[in-house]
This record gives sequence, C-alpha cells and structure tokens, in this order.
Amino acid sequence: MRRSGYWLACWVASVAVVAAADPPPLPDKNREESARSRLAVMGWWCAKPGMLDTAPCENFKFLTLLKQAATHDEKKAIVVKRLEARRARRRDKAAVALARTEYVKMYKLYCTEVMAKVVELPLICKQKMRLLGLNLTDTAKTSTKSAS
Repeated sequence: MRRSGYWLACWVASVAVVAAADPPPLPDKNREESARSRLAVMGWWCAKPGMLDTAPCENFKFLTLLKQAATHDEKKAIVVKRLEARRARRRDKAAVALARTEYVKMYKLYCTEVMAKVVELPLICKQKMRLLGLNLTDTAKTSTKSAS
C-alpha cells in the first residue's frame, strides 16, 4: 500500500515537471498579432500567380468568407461545409503531406524575403521557423544562393 502511494507521488511530481517545461501560451496581444500576420502571409502568397489552388490559399479563402459572413447561421454553414471537405482530404495521406510542404514553402519564402528587407523579423517568422525546425540564417543563405 505504501509503495503505490510513493509511486503516485512520483508520477504526480514528474507530470508537474513536464507541465512546467512546456512553454506558456502566448499572451493575447501576440495571438492577435500572429493571426493578423498569418492572414498577411497567406494574402501575400495567394497574390502570386498559380498559387490559388494551394492549401494555404484554400484556407485563406475560407477565413475570408468566414469574416464576411454576417450572421451566425451563415458562419455555421461555412464551417460545416469546410469540415466535410477537410474530412475527405484528411484520409488522403499524400494530400496532407502536400499541404504541409506548401505551408512550409510559403513561410520559408515569405520569411526569407522579409529578412532581406527588414532588420527585425516579424513574430510569425520567428514562430513558424522555430516550429518547422528551420534555422533563420540557413534559410537566408539558401534563398540568396537560389536567387543567384
């Protein structure tokens, strides 16, 4: 009986340590900035020729439609339609992998172009490049090599 109490206490302590190691959630200001930045990046990407059929642009169209919807029922209909389409796409592993590569390409290209123009990177670039496991300096070097 004593041992089970000891193990339970150890388990609770280990969970607390792991939970403390997780990064804290972003403050609301950063969330709003990230959301605006994501929309700006997707708008920039979708303005490029031939990109309208990519996953980021489909997402951008959805978000734009959702913002334009006036009533709750309109928004609900848009979301339900989107969920049905997403369920069908999620079954296709190749489509999921393609969507991920399109997003990676979009953020990588945007952040390297922004790096060439500004001193301070936008928050969205810092977050996405870190999540994708990409080093910003390596990305800048590869973009200058591919441009020449």
